[in-house]
Amino acid sequence: MNPDLRSKGLLAVKIFIPAALLLFVFLSSPTWSRSEGMGAAARDGDLTVSLQPRSPLQGQAVVISIRCRKSSVSPRQLRLLGKTYRTAAVGKGEYKAVCAVPLNAPLGAQPLEIVLADRRTVTRTLTVRKGDYGEEHLRLPAEMANPTSPAHLKQIKNDRRRLRRAYGSSAALIRFSHPFTMPLSSTIITPFGRRRYLNDIPKSPHGGIDLRGKTGTPVPAAAGGRVAFSGRLYYSGNAVIIDHGLDIFSLYLHLNSIAVAVGEQVKQGQIIGTVGSTGRVTGPHLHWGIKVNGIFVDPLEFIKESRLLLQPVGEE
Repeated sequence: MNPDLRSKGLLAVKIFIPAALLLFVFLSSPTWSRSEGMGAAARDGDLTVSLQPRSPLQGQAVVISIRCRKSSVSPRQLRLLGKTYRTAAVGKGEYKAVCAVPLNAPLGAQPLEIVLADRRTVTRTLTVRKGDYGEEHLRLPAEMANPTSPAHLKQIKNDRRRLRRAYGSSAALIRFSHPFTMPLSSTIITPFGRRRYLNDIPKSPHGGIDLRGKTGTPVPAAAGGRVAFSGRLYYSGNAVIIDHGLDIFSLYLHLNSIAVAVGEQVKQGQIIGTVGSTGRVTGPHLHWGIKVNGIFVDPLEFIKESRLLLQPVGEE
């Protein structure tokens, strides 16, 4: 063979082999995924990940369904926007998780990191969309809008301590067996996410929905779970908070009376109290909220997302 041809052939082989290896590594990388639509699954070998929705609004929860074929790639935790989330095993090699997009989350592509048992990190991308929830202005007594009394400030500080303990009591499991339902079939007075101004002072966005109701109207639990908090708070008045597992909590605020105690297991539809006007309010109503790992999400949207948490993996 001509030495020049042999030399050129060896050069071609040297170029081809590294290029082929580079392509193989790229396609088999755990952080590689195709561009997919809402709810589509992204596969990389022994792992299948589905996100619902793939393009959430600010203030919305995202349900993650994972199927793994090897225990070494089972998910241990998820990370999104600086928060860490747990997963719940729902079958052999099947897991569910729920993450929350804060109301002030940055818009656009955001990485969702899935930490596996073998310490690898698989990355998927969410596209956060703007949630436009509006604003409202309310007038309240000065001490309720902006408390300065030492006694009130002490109570507020104590309330925060009690709530931290309550919100730290969840476990990596799903405590409810039926999708969430509205606690009251009534008019929504104030929707989720609305920016509030109290006596012209800007406050945090509304973390739930306010439902119209007469004082004394029975309030049922939106889903099954364990009572994490039951008592009176300065701002929220008489309050009940139910732990539904996976750091999902439902809140029932401004109650007139409370019918359950901390640690009690409640079923969906069980009466947990009655509508009232306690705490920082302008009239009787029920404030109903959903909190996921410390972040408020739209309760109406979460009714849909709770169904996804209960569906078998692969049937999203």
